Amino acid sequence: MTKEEFYPSFAGMAEVYNKPLYEILIETYYEVLKDFPFEDYKKACMEILSTRKYSNFPMPADFIEAMTGNADDMAMIALRELEHAIAKHGRYNSVCFEDKIIMACVDSMGGWITLCNTTSEEWKFERHNFLKLYKALSRNPERMRTPSRLVGLIEQQNGFAGYDISETPVIMIGQHTERIPLIEFKKRQEQLNLSQPKNRVLNLVKKVLA
Repeated sequence: MTKEEFYPSFAGMAEVYNKPLYEILIETYYEVLKDFPFEDYKKACMEILSTRKYSNFPMPADFIEAMTGNADDMAMIALRELEHAIAKHGRYNSVCFEDKIIMACVDSMGGWITLCNTTSEEWKFERHNFLKLYKALSRNPERMRTPSRLVGLIEQQNGFAGYDISETPVIMIGQHTERIPLIEFKKRQEQLNLSQPKNRVLNLVKKVLA
């Protein structure tokens, strides 16, 4: 989002809240919010104006929460995505979630195979652990240990046996689900690491959830 895109809506909100617009204020808010898509920012401004009942000017965290959802909402959405993936893909398949916080949570909770082997009775406790951990990692993304993928039973056993695992499928889970060979997955990961800078939006979410 450019500063030219950012300013009109921000100035309009300042007018509604009778907030003087100092350059330092504009710069501070823009620096925090500039990595979000312009359309998301516009929708967030409209949501704040139409639903917020407080008379004080919204903090940057209010804008980010309007764009990303609050901590409880984000964790519950992630839990449902995880539960659906466990039920659909199971312990045999290696998987990679687009949501890297899910990846870090599953890794911290013993790995994909371990969670898939959890009984329904055990899951009543584990789901609460997941929600708690997801919110904690969202607040401290720099502490996350995120594996490139969550290894399933087929890849694990074939690897232990010394078989070629390059064609073992990895299921990509996100807006679209895709099944690709491990060798292709590794190539994509290398290209991604080379082409993308550190995800600043994830660090900004930390500011909302802190």
